Amino acid sequence: MDSLAAKLRLIGSIYPQMLEALGVTLTIAALALPLAVALGAVIAALRLFGPRLLAAVLGGYIEFMRNTPLLLQMLLLYFALPALGWRLDGLYCGVLAIAMQHSAFLAETFRGAIDSVSRRQWEATRALGLRDSTAFWHLILPQAALKVAAPIGNQLIILVKDTSVVSGIAVLDLTLTGKIILERNAASFEVFLVVASFYLVLTVLLGLLVRFVEMRTRRMVA
Repeated sequence: MDSLAAKLRLIGSIYPQMLEALGVTLTIAALALPLAVALGAVIAALRLFGPRLLAAVLGGYIEFMRNTPLLLQMLLLYFALPALGWRLDGLYCGVLAIAMQHSAFLAETFRGAIDSVSRRQWEATRALGLRDSTAFWHLILPQAALKVAAPIGNQLIILVKDTSVVSGIAVLDLTLTGKIILERNAASFEVFLVVASFYLVLTVLLGLLVRFVEMRTRRMVA
C-alpha cells in the first residue's frame, strides 16, 4: 500500500515536467505537420507536371525517405549539417527530419489521388476550352482532396507519434523527459504509462479533428 502511495505521489510530482515536455512535443508536431503537407504537395505536383529528370530525382528522394529509418535520417541531418557549415538546433533538426520523411509518404498519397481522377475529365475540360490550371484547381483537386482526406489524417497521426524519435538527438520531448525521470528517481514503468497517456490524448484528439475535416470535405465536394 505504501509502495502504491509512493508511486502515485511520484506520478503527481512529475506532471509539471511532463507538461513542459508536452509543449516541446506540440511545438515539433505543429511545425512539422504543415511543412510535411506543403512539401508533399509540391513534390507530388512536380512529379506529375515537372520535367522528367526532376521527377526521377524526386522519385529517388521518395524511395530513400520511405525506406530508411527516421532516426537514421535525423542523425544524418544532426551530424551532417554542422559539417557542411549549417548549425541547426536539435528541435528544428527533428522538425526537418520528420517533415521530410512524412512528405515522401504524403507526396505519393497526393500523386495517387490526382492520378486516379479519370483522364476523360481532363479531356472534357480541354474540349471546353479551359486551361489545365483552371481544371486542376476547380475540378481535379476537389475530387483528389476527397480521396486523400482519410489517408492524410492517418499519416498525420503517425507523424505525431514519430515526434518521440527526437529523443535520440537529446531533445527534451515527452519520451526523453520520461526516461530521465525514470533514471533519476529509480522509478518503474508507471512513468512511461504517464508518457503513453499524453500521446494517447494527443492522437485521439487529432483523430477526432481529422474525422471532422473529412466530413466537411465530403460536404464541400458534394
